[in-house]
Amino acid sequence: MTKKRIRQMNSALRRRLTNRPAADWLPDGETFARTLEAENYMQRFAPLFHGERLRCADVLALCRPELDVLSGGGEPEQGWLAYTYDFARRLLYPERDAAAPYGPGAVFLLSVLQVLFAAEEELLPRDPAWTFDFLTEDELSGCAEVKSTMGLANIEAMDGYVLTDALTPRQLAELADLDYEVAKALYGAYAVDHDEYGEIINGLDDYRVPLYDMFRFLEQEMHDGNITLSGDVQDTLDDLFDQLDEAQKQLQSDSYSRMVVYLNLPEETDETFAITISFCLSFNVMLVKSL
Repeated sequence: MTKKRIRQMNSALRRRLTNRPAADWLPDGETFARTLEAENYMQRFAPLFHGERLRCADVLALCRPELDVLSGGGEPEQGWLAYTYDFARRLLYPERDAAAPYGPGAVFLLSVLQVLFAAEEELLPRDPAWTFDFLTEDELSGCAEVKSTMGLANIEAMDGYVLTDALTPRQLAELADLDYEVAKALYGAYAVDHDEYGEIINGLDDYRVPLYDMFRFLEQEMHDGNITLSGDVQDTLDDLFDQLDEAQKQLQSDSYSRMVVYLNLPEETDETFAITISFCLSFNVMLVKSL
């Protein structure tokens, strides 16, 4: 675990704690988050990355000092892990007037876990038993009950590409009307920012990055003043960034991704109820894996 990766994890935790839903539960979240970042908080978890899957119990043990502060020294009756799981479920499926006395601690633990699992995903080989992707439109086409779906994975960005398509530098240059060398330099900067130095060594021509991730990175680089583009290209990208913001507000946040599923079923029948229950059980399995 490099120092740069630790810094990135500290920054990621700060962003999670200062944005919704965590910000709704942490009134002094900005101060709290910046204090943790200044203390290099995520360095505390570096020993947990030793080639095996993270254990939530190990993470919890290292988070207890902050949880005690956030909860006034108290602890949920069922324990922090069970309570946090139930809290996350209620974020996805809100319950009217559901009390959450330990909400600040739960959102903090969830935020730390999300940052750690994101790092684990980069460091360990992909395992379908632990990670998942939503089905694509084509994969769902075989389900007679499903009429259509909408998610980031099937929203068209430009020229037939969807947001989750992975493009090479040349494809991005053609798509966004960028000079190829500029696009290649952008991919190099992205690789460095994500500690993917092997891609630079092997050559960037075949390096592929999801369109959504690259556009977000490009937006940040432009905001920081590292990249300046011509007026027409700038206007095109500004329009695209606005569309990405709108799509993200509707379909993704720091805590969840949303897929809208339209069904070919009557409103109230036993079949409709059974299909709905199967979807809920599937998402429950996904939530357990995410924790």
